[in-house]
Amino acid sequence: MRRARRDHSFTPNLRIAWDGKTLRNTTKEEHQEVTGPALVMHGHITPSDWNEYVSVKEAAGGTFNRFLPVTLSPVPMLDDDADVWPTLDVDGLAEAYMWASARPRTLTLGPDAKPLWRLVRRYGRLLNASLPEHLAVFVQRTEEQTLRVAACLAASECSTTITHDMLSAALSFVRYSVRSVTTLVAAGEHKTRTATPADKVRAVIAREGTIKRGDLVRAAKMPAAQLDSVLSEMNDVATERQRTNGRPATVIRLDQREHPEEHPNVVSLSEKRREKPDSPHATQRPAEPFREKNGGTNPFAVLRANLGR
Repeated sequence: MRRARRDHSFTPNLRIAWDGKTLRNTTKEEHQEVTGPALVMHGHITPSDWNEYVSVKEAAGGTFNRFLPVTLSPVPMLDDDADVWPTLDVDGLAEAYMWASARPRTLTLGPDAKPLWRLVRRYGRLLNASLPEHLAVFVQRTEEQTLRVAACLAASECSTTITHDMLSAALSFVRYSVRSVTTLVAAGEHKTRTATPADKVRAVIAREGTIKRGDLVRAAKMPAAQLDSVLSEMNDVATERQRTNGRPATVIRLDQREHPEEHPNVVSLSEKRREKPDSPHATQRPAEPFREKNGGTNPFAVLRANLGR
C-alpha cells in the first residue's frame, strides 16, 4: 500500500495478476513475461494504517474490491500451563490441493444452490445502489467474491459441485467482510471530515457562550449574508433581543432548551425564517422522504427474510 503511492504501475499489475492475465515487463533489456499468474495476498494492517494508505481513488480503480478485508477480535487467552497444544490436521487440505492442482477442473453450482445464487446477485446490486459511492467502490465484487469463496470450499472437499451450504457459508463470510470494510472506511472518513461552515459557527458560539451577531461575523470570518444562511439551517441555535442603554442588540447562543415554553422570548432562527416566507433568508421545510408504492421502504427486507438476517 505504501508502494502504490510511489509506483504508478504497482496497483495496475496487482489487478492484472489477480485477473489471471499475462504480466509483461518491456522496460528491461530482456523482455519479461509471466503467463497465467496465480497471486495470493494475505496480511494484517491496523485501522490507522488502512485509513492512511488506502485511498478512495485507488479503490475506485478496482484495486481494493479485489480484497476481502475482515476485522479481527482479540485472540482469547490461552492456558499457559497446558501441557498439550491442539494438533492441526492439514492432511485433508493437502490432499485437496493436490486434487485441485492435478489438472484443470470446472466447478458448477448445484441445483440446490442456484436459488440462493440469484439472491446473492440481487444482494450485490442493492449494495451498489444503496451505499454512497466512496463505500460502494470497496464492495463492487460482492457476487464474484462469494462465488470464489464457495469454489474454494468445494475444492477443499475435492468436489466440482458448489452446494447450497457451501454458497451460504461463503455469503456469510463475504457479508462480514462488507460490514468490516464499510465500517472501517466510514470511521476513517469521520476522523478526517473537513469542518463545515456550520461547524465553525457552532464552535465560535460554544466558545463564547453568547455572542452578538456582528461579533459572530468577525469571529467566524464569513460574510454576513453567508452567516445568516448558515444560521437559518442550524436547528440548535437561538437568537434573543437584549435591551441595553443604546440600541437593542441581537444575541446568538446555542439552544439547549428541553422545553421551549420555559423561554418565550427566545426564538429558534430556523423557526423564525420559516415563519417569514417573504424573508430573503427564508428556508423551505424539508420534503417528506420518498416512499415506494405498496409501502415498500426498505429494499433489503426481502433479502433479510431469505438470508435469515
